[in-house]
Amino acid sequence: MTTTQAIEYEKIVINSAKDWINGEASIDNQFELALIADHYNVTLPACMYHFQYSNSPDHVCATGAFKTIYKTLEKLAQAIRTGERTEKCF
Repeated sequence: MTTTQAIEYEKIVINSAKDWINGEASIDNQFELALIADHYNVTLPACMYHFQYSNSPDHVCATGAFKTIYKTLEKLAQAIRTGERTEKCF
């Protein structure tokens, strides 16, 4: 993947987060979750390695730590709804 492709992929993932909170898109893996969480300045707890995918803030597929994962996804959804995001310095 080139740098340009990676930047485009990140934009697509970040934009789809708004659809995810309405159940119209999914977070398909841990990498996408990390991109979105970083963009909205939401800290992911260590147990998020159990996360596999999510179709909405009310749905998760994971191998454990469901309570913490649901709480984290709700924080993420709230940050997306309010538009809180990090200011990135490069």
